[in-house]
Amino acid sequence: MDTKPFRSVNIDVEGASKAASELQNTELQTIAQSFASNTLNLVHLLFLPMFFLVSALADVRRQAFFAKAIVSTGNIGKWSKSEKAHQEVEAEILRLEEEFRRDKKAVSEEHNQAEARLDTFLKLEGLQSGLRALLYAVVANAWTCFESAAKDIWIAGLNARPLSLGQPAFRSVEVDADQTGLSRKAVPVGLLARHGFNISTCLGTILSEKFDFTGGSGIKEAYRAAFGVSSAAQLDTILTSDLLSHLYMTT
Repeated sequence: MDTKPFRSVNIDVEGASKAASELQNTELQTIAQSFASNTLNLVHLLFLPMFFLVSALADVRRQAFFAKAIVSTGNIGKWSKSEKAHQEVEAEILRLEEEFRRDKKAVSEEHNQAEARLDTFLKLEGLQSGLRALLYAVVANAWTCFESAAKDIWIAGLNARPLSLGQPAFRSVEVDADQTGLSRKAVPVGLLARHGFNISTCLGTILSEKFDFTGGSGIKEAYRAAFGVSSAAQLDTILTSDLLSHLYMTT
């Protein structure tokens, strides 16, 4: 089993969060920030095994620094009796930790040790199956986040621009009404009444029920209907990227 997904993911979440905060449309900003936050949470979840290993190595390092500090400060016999001895030892441990953090080679070596241990653990059948389950859970949730964001953005766009985006999408709706009563030819009076007989600001919300956002082809069709062929082509590029292709095929 490849350990790379648990060690590094090529996603600029910080850059995405910054870009989201700069959006002018408040609704789109909220959607983008939520997507960036959900993605960051999934990355953190994916890195949990590595985090635990690095934390364990950090504990071992602290124990080594403690032993070194209690000797160098001359507090071996005073440790259990003197508060001053405690403070001197802790101060020396902090100095050693700071010295360690400045030593890029030492930090890199410790990280390599964590990776080596992860490789070793992945040879254990029970742990391997558990990590694989974690990976699949992250992949499934990542795809769900993408689907949700794609739908929310589509709805927000049509709600904001009912004429330029809503009308093309409405024309792609089936001619015959379904159980909702909504069709290309008619809008039920009950539906109009629920929205105060003004659907210009909620056309995306209403029409979203007529499209399938639970798969790549459905998302592309929805965007093609509202935003045009060029938008669908851009989605093709996104959906065929290495990351999303892997997510889509896995789920």
